[in-house]
Amino acid sequence: MGLDQYVQLKLTRNEEEHKDVIKSHFGSNIHLITEEEWKQTNPGQISLYIENLYKNNSLYTSELGILFSQGDMDNLKYLYSEVSYYRKFFALQVYFEEKYNIENCGEVIMTPEIITDLKSKVSAILDYQQTHSLERTKEFASQNFPDDNGFFAFEQNYDRYYFKGLNDLMDDIEKWEELSLNENEALIYTCWY
Repeated sequence: MGLDQYVQLKLTRNEEEHKDVIKSHFGSNIHLITEEEWKQTNPGQISLYIENLYKNNSLYTSELGILFSQGDMDNLKYLYSEVSYYRKFFALQVYFEEKYNIENCGEVIMTPEIITDLKSKVSAILDYQQTHSLERTKEFASQNFPDDNGFFAFEQNYDRYYFKGLNDLMDDIEKWEELSLNENEALIYTCWY
């Protein structure tokens, strides 16, 4: 089972930029197309996929002959760039599941409060680890940044991967704190499993 986790910079394009990127992807002469029009211009090519799209979306086409939905255009409103990546860092996923009820492919905006909370939890465990036995540190970690709850509980232990994840997260938190975001930018956490 996979778990890929990302902290990304999410840029929200302004209305003019959004229109321009839609034109560059789909063409400039965009118009709503009915299912009947599609069947007439593409005889025999209507598929179950297209029929299902029509049930849930308005569909559009352009001079390029591309068929696309309102959702396709909406997705172009945002530009994402990866800031941090984690693979199977279950404790981080549990944190977001328990505190923010994140689902697969959902997003949580990484507010300064979230970053501060994560930094506090991680630094407390790493500091504790310096002066205590592994067994006591595992117990402390399970109370402060658990990995034994949630969907992925069966796959993680308080082992070297857990502590490597904490060290990597602390390094990344320091990078996040240095970011200077504009009003149309946000730092987000998302996952895919």
